[in-house]
Amino acid sequence: MPKLARKYRFLPYLVFIVSLILSGCAAQTSGTGPGKMLKLEPSYKYKIGEIDITDAEIYEVDVKEMLHVALEKYLQEKDMLWDGSPEKKYYDIKLRIVDYEMGNAFKRWLLPTYGSTILSVHTDIIDLEKNEVVTNMDHKQTVAAGGLFSVGAWEYVFDVVAEDIVLDIERKFTGKGSGFFVQLDPWLEKETEAPRVAATKNIYLAPFHDKRPEKNRIGERKAAFNVSMGDIYTNRDVSVYIREAMQNELLASGNNLSDDKFDISINGELLKFWIWTDTTALYWDIIGEIELKLTVANNKINKPIDKIYKAKSESRTYVYPSKELVSSVISETVKTLMYEIRKDSIWTTE
Repeated sequence: MPKLARKYRFLPYLVFIVSLILSGCAAQTSGTGPGKMLKLEPSYKYKIGEIDITDAEIYEVDVKEMLHVALEKYLQEKDMLWDGSPEKKYYDIKLRIVDYEMGNAFKRWLLPTYGSTILSVHTDIIDLEKNEVVTNMDHKQTVAAGGLFSVGAWEYVFDVVAEDIVLDIERKFTGKGSGFFVQLDPWLEKETEAPRVAATKNIYLAPFHDKRPEKNRIGERKAAFNVSMGDIYTNRDVSVYIREAMQNELLASGNNLSDDKFDISINGELLKFWIWTDTTALYWDIIGEIELKLTVANNKINKPIDKIYKAKSESRTYVYPSKELVSSVISETVKTLMYEIRKDSIWTTE
């Protein structure tokens, strides 16, 4: 009897492992939804259809036209815009402006988040032949600080959101059907604990360059026995997302951002942005790693300073590693990265 007991004492663990595998397989998703992959036809083009406004809000500017113009521009740049040819198949894009606040640059200068410019858009991609929504997406952008640096945000925020929408569409048909998308909300509306600097500096924060060999995928979830549960993608460009965090860090600490008159310039190269899972019979560890190279040029220093910053964050879960949990790990990893940069603050070097 003891031998029999020993023989079967691992049976509950075996059952649990099998359930993990099955849950991993069952979790592979495709079809509609902002966080799911789908098989859009790469040969299809896109036609901008109806643009609605939630609750029929009346604005000082023509928000429908501004969104249409911005989206048309980025679709053309990607050669994704339908040219009207009847022989070419296309998906219809239906948009709804959920929220738009013009904001005020002067108020943002007085206090970050005061006078924020906000644009939130819901997008449906419609297959006209089947008369069904094949996927939907939500995108939001916030300009919450910056003063004169953010003048004109009420207008250029449409460009930012339109570019995110096109990027999201493009990635949805280049990825694998078993993957899922993580929603990256605007970093500029998050609070930061950056301490105020003793002396304010005028800083030029250049666009960050994505140096990763693979730019679409940011990670992979795995179940027991190394069984893939699907790749991880984001609805936004992660190099832009990291730059937003850096921008928020500099502004919250009391520095000024400028495109023309500045004492310091900061360039960034994203070297790594990866999320994965380590799996046991009892839990998942969701792990995030980011590496960012900063190059700082100071008028008082002859040679620019290069430094690589690394951040890692982990979270253990005994339930399914959902996109919400993955998103939380991403946010914590970015916070850790900003903390590592803040400790160093190489742009303050005289």
